[in-house]
Amino acid sequence: MILDQLDKLKRQLKRGFEKELAINPDGQVIHDPCISHCLPYMFGECNNKHKIQCLKCNQLFEFFDFMTKNTFENYQSQLAEAKEHLLYYLSHQACKVFLNAQFNVTLAELDSSGAVIIADYKMRILSQSAHETKQDFFGKCGWILHTILIFMRETNSNKLDIGAYDHWSLDTKQNAWFTTSAFEAVFETISKKPKWIKVISDNGLHCHNSKLMAIVNYWYTWYDIEIRSWLFLEPGKAKTMVDSHHASIMHAIKRYLRIGCDLSSGDDIAQAAKGLSGTSLANLEPNRNNDSESHEKNQKKNTPLHQPQPSISQYTTPETEWTMSIALESENDKNAAKGLEDRINARSMRDELLKHVEAGELEEEDIPKVNTI
Repeated sequence: MILDQLDKLKRQLKRGFEKELAINPDGQVIHDPCISHCLPYMFGECNNKHKIQCLKCNQLFEFFDFMTKNTFENYQSQLAEAKEHLLYYLSHQACKVFLNAQFNVTLAELDSSGAVIIADYKMRILSQSAHETKQDFFGKCGWILHTILIFMRETNSNKLDIGAYDHWSLDTKQNAWFTTSAFEAVFETISKKPKWIKVISDNGLHCHNSKLMAIVNYWYTWYDIEIRSWLFLEPGKAKTMVDSHHASIMHAIKRYLRIGCDLSSGDDIAQAAKGLSGTSLANLEPNRNNDSESHEKNQKKNTPLHQPQPSISQYTTPETEWTMSIALESENDKNAAKGLEDRINARSMRDELLKHVEAGELEEEDIPKVNTI
């Protein structure tokens, strides 16, 4: 009985809760009678009284009430801590849903003269060999990977063109100068330069600092691009697209190693990921000579900062375009209403994964069992 309750609770926390949060197509949050679903209440902006909590949301509190009454005293603190962590997880999910909705609204507001940009660092990529042991793997030096995704709308169309610019570098110092160097490389490369941009990044020190904002102040002068907004988010928030892109790169690298190739130089990263749609890769090394303490003194004297002018190799050319449509509400409803006949079952899913094993793209040990799926 307890295990069944846990399974239901897990499904509710992972999937059900997100689907029950109501947000208008324009990104505005909506009052909900259920206190756990009311986003205005979560943000401290709801003046309505909440007298109910739906049965699904109540599962969490009922489960912990049951466990508290039927558990020894020395486990009570652990239960309280677990409950607190789950409530924090729900708040994280609610925030993620809200920010993703704002991102979709931002994309919908795009015109043919603007662009939305997401900038993010990927964890360090280490050199690898198809034949090395785990002991050989650890403790190595590697390359940092910085990604800039650019979303631009085609004229008189709901179609978005997405360009992914991935920069691998031996310079592993993540700071404002590296970030602006990456933007410099992209702005000087793209054929269709936007007139205005909105930027989304995490709130790490490499982005969220006064030095970067001081440099960004000169972008209109240097590139003739207006910065309309720069949104700083907590790591992992509203960056699903770039996270998926990084996952695709890591999968491409694993496949590159499994077919017998080695990841011994930065060029191998470009070789491994060159087949990804809309993706251009290049080696970027910031010009640290221009990033000196004298610039900070120059700022105090109101003298202009230097442009980054990094060393950049030639970008690889994408083999295919990366496009997406701005989904309309009716399309979302239509997709949500698909019948069970359109969905793949667990057995079929495992059979499809086994085909990738036969092709050498995956290891059989990585394939979950049917009951796990």
